[in-house]
Amino acid sequence: MTRRGRETDPPLRILVADDSPDAIAQMTAWIRERWPTAEVFGATTPDEAIRTATEERIENLVLDLDFGAQRDSGAAVARKILDARSTGERITSRIMFRTVHAGDPGYLHQVQKLMTAEDRRGPAVWGFLDKGSVPKRFVQNTVEQVFVYGVSFTDMFAQQLKNSPSRELSDLEFTVLIYLCLGVTNDGVGWLLNTSRQSVERILGGLYRKMEIPSR
Repeated sequence: MTRRGRETDPPLRILVADDSPDAIAQMTAWIRERWPTAEVFGATTPDEAIRTATEERIENLVLDLDFGAQRDSGAAVARKILDARSTGERITSRIMFRTVHAGDPGYLHQVQKLMTAEDRRGPAVWGFLDKGSVPKRFVQNTVEQVFVYGVSFTDMFAQQLKNSPSRELSDLEFTVLIYLCLGVTNDGVGWLLNTSRQSVERILGGLYRKMEIPSR
């Protein structure tokens, strides 16, 4: 796990891609309020996002999952950026999706491909940020954990598991845990696993007992 955030570290460089200029402005303001020296790039179209990420060699990406009437979704944009980086010089990619579609099967299917793809460079998708009522402080803390300290959502849960005296999780429970880390709803988990909501709730019950937590 990489630790950053010392005074000698280079300033944050983040690409915020969204079809709404207002959403980009809000995210940029929140980032710069916390990190005044941060270099934040904006992109309002999929092509602009891909071009900027590639030409500027930006590692930290906040992508809108739904680009509205644009041709590509945020998941498709992420895939194209990762494909462009699959050869040549190593460039780390930390991707967070900002979305109101964490339970939409169509989007989840696209994100699932990114989550399950084997990549020697490590995980690419680090989680979701809700575009709705999530407060500024939560967004800033999430950016700090992922982009400053290099801690993924799955890292956080793995550490909690490591400190738990409970039995190890089954493969199915660990798969569900990853989906929870990425903000997928119960219905979304059921769709991804091709199972009923009741089955998902039973799996979650066992998961919570082993992790010694009451709920999400």
